[in-house]
Amino acid sequence: MRRTDREVTDKNQILEIIDGCDALSLALMDGEYPYVIEMNFGYEESDGRLAIYLHGAKEGKKLDLMRANDHCAFSMSRKHELVPGRVECATTFKYESVGGRGRISIVEGDEAVHGLTVMSKKYLPDMPNAFSAKHAAAVTVMRIDVESYTGKRREVK
Repeated sequence: MRRTDREVTDKNQILEIIDGCDALSLALMDGEYPYVIEMNFGYEESDGRLAIYLHGAKEGKKLDLMRANDHCAFSMSRKHELVPGRVECATTFKYESVGGRGRISIVEGDEAVHGLTVMSKKYLPDMPNAFSAKHAAAVTVMRIDVESYTGKRREVK
């Protein structure tokens, strides 16, 4: 990262940023250009490994691309605030973000049910999160095994 003064290195702070983000931009390779799509997500961190769960339709471009190439990248951000300067070129933006890359795969069975539960707990923490194999079979559940990620924060005093 070029701007190390904005880098967030504490894992707990990075996970706090992820907790506050409500969508993730997923990038997949589509020939020579990336294909980017916004998605809802859930995540879990265990033994130093970060896994991100997503879900979508049973068919479509996203699935075709990930089957052809499992490499992916992702980005998410929050706390956006425009900070006007005295002149236009001095205007800046506050934000917090996390970006990374990894390998994406389709998960099935118990892991798909688990992935849906992880996602539901993020958005509906007070609900019972009672997913079954039938629910998981109605959608495609994906998992990103994150290989690397970084956090970034722009604060203006």
